[in-house]
Amino acid sequence: MKIIGVMMKYYKCYESTVVIPLFFDQKNFVGFIGENGVGKSAVLEALNSFFKNQHWVRNKTGKKGQSSCTVAPIVSFAENELPNSDFVAIDINKIKDYSKTLVDYISDKININESEDILYASCAFSQDGSIKIFDGTIVDENSLAEKLRKLILNSFRYVYIKAEVDIDNTTDVSSETLEFIKGSDVVSEIAGILENLKIDENGVEKKLSDIINNKLEEYLKEKIVKKLQDTDSKYDYKNLKTGAISKISEKHISELATQALFNNRELCKKIKDKNIGISDMSSGQRRRALLDFILVMIGNLDKIEKKKIILAIDEPELSVDASTRIQQFDNLYKISKNGSSILFTTHWYGWITQLLDGNATLFKETGSGKEITSSNIEKFLENSARLKVPYEMRMMFDFLSSLGSWAELEPGKKFIVCEGISDCNFITKHFSEYKIIPVRGIDEVVRLYKIFTDYYFRVDRKPENVIFLIDTDPEKAANLKDVKGDNLKRISRDSDGNIKIINNLENYSEKCAIEDALLPKPFLTALKQSLSDLAINELDCDFINSLEIVYQNEMGIRAFSLDDVKKTRFKNIYNGEYKKKVSELYSPSNEEIEAFKNIFNSI
Repeated sequence: MKIIGVMMKYYKCYESTVVIPLFFDQKNFVGFIGENGVGKSAVLEALNSFFKNQHWVRNKTGKKGQSSCTVAPIVSFAENELPNSDFVAIDINKIKDYSKTLVDYISDKININESEDILYASCAFSQDGSIKIFDGTIVDENSLAEKLRKLILNSFRYVYIKAEVDIDNTTDVSSETLEFIKGSDVVSEIAGILENLKIDENGVEKKLSDIINNKLEEYLKEKIVKKLQDTDSKYDYKNLKTGAISKISEKHISELATQALFNNRELCKKIKDKNIGISDMSSGQRRRALLDFILVMIGNLDKIEKKKIILAIDEPELSVDASTRIQQFDNLYKISKNGSSILFTTHWYGWITQLLDGNATLFKETGSGKEITSSNIEKFLENSARLKVPYEMRMMFDFLSSLGSWAELEPGKKFIVCEGISDCNFITKHFSEYKIIPVRGIDEVVRLYKIFTDYYFRVDRKPENVIFLIDTDPEKAANLKDVKGDNLKRISRDSDGNIKIINNLENYSEKCAIEDALLPKPFLTALKQSLSDLAINELDCDFINSLEIVYQNEMGIRAFSLDDVKKTRFKNIYNGEYKKKVSELYSPSNEEIEAFKNIFNSI
């Protein structure tokens, strides 16, 4: 199940019904950009109101006499994700009907790219406590709506970090701890130990939980209920909450014991040789400590629990200096790649420069109302030329200022800005200790290099550990003839056919790319393994499967001994998602890694 969007009505700055795209196209990493006051944070707050039923803020200019503000997450899911215990056949049929209506309503607002067997549903939860179906309109289907909200609440765990940290609430780490503890390995380990622990009671072996439950039941019955009924026989002590537990288990004991340990300690940090508790930190230190703590706790969750997490953060760049902003967003991105969903607002646009796997949404205030533009990050600047003018330059400057500061702070670390995801994957497989950053092709690498060089030329202290790496393409030679400097490197082939890394103005004899430097055996293996993961036609599959290594001493596709016709065919197949998948599956041995490093040792 994914939350692909959210409907908001009369919530904070939203005067009417609006649908905001979220985790569509199976993306887990979503960022909101735009100026202050356009409603970015309101989306995060609205989701918090839905999940926690707190901090509702109705729009003050909405129509008088209308219902209270409403929030309705829009979810996509397979039919088998609906629990049989809650959803009977008539419920499922209703959901299918509502799904069709909802898709018609949101199809021009959210990019829907799911298979036909995926269902869509939404329940509208309002400030007054009412729960109704949302399918483009509000439908009085209360019973089904309540079941849907229960399913959504059980499927996700929403963690919200506001821009302004409240010391009495948000930084009370122990209040968040139990939620994270429930999915941690240590709880399962302790519960397993307790399950195997047997206690002799009057010659009978019993589980610890049975003994505790019996003692508590006896205490409740004899010491409390009985004495209350002596006062008034109508008194009793019963479990009236639907779904609440009546007896504790070994898992509950484990959770409570672990929480008790956390409650007796405080998160602290050594600052100037003194341990400072989180309650005594500055607001900036407190916010960073809380985020670091939450990221660690999410990392400790098991795979199923990680997928439930939605971590929503207002402005992750706050309290982080320029040199660590790339790392901050990298940390969030890694969490998203491990299954959790990350949603954030930001005024730091450098993250869009990198080709991260996620969605970006721009909020703009116009004369006719709010304009919301959303797409995946890779194509964000392709969708509208209007976006490029005010934002592309800002993205590059934000990115380069952070990259330069980080490089200056760690002069022993190498940073490589390359042409795309595939190049990044291949280089990372050989240089895991380097920071490899993919961007949108050769033109963007060169643009970034020019800005980088111009700035550091003026301050006369250019970091030598930042490399901008491009392929050799004779068709681009004319545009690059005046671009020089030691930080711009190019993959090239010399007159003897050897692959080398050179400065830009040297040899431009023939095309040469990262694939030409790959060891042929792992490259060929990855080419063939990737076929089964993608929809590639049978003839192209046969062609790739027919490839073999003819020249053992050659690198890349030269080792396959292809004539011009076959080279063209290979080029037509080897692109897009297939190229990306090959780079992901490429797995060189240690010996092959060293051979590749010998080629790239001049970087």
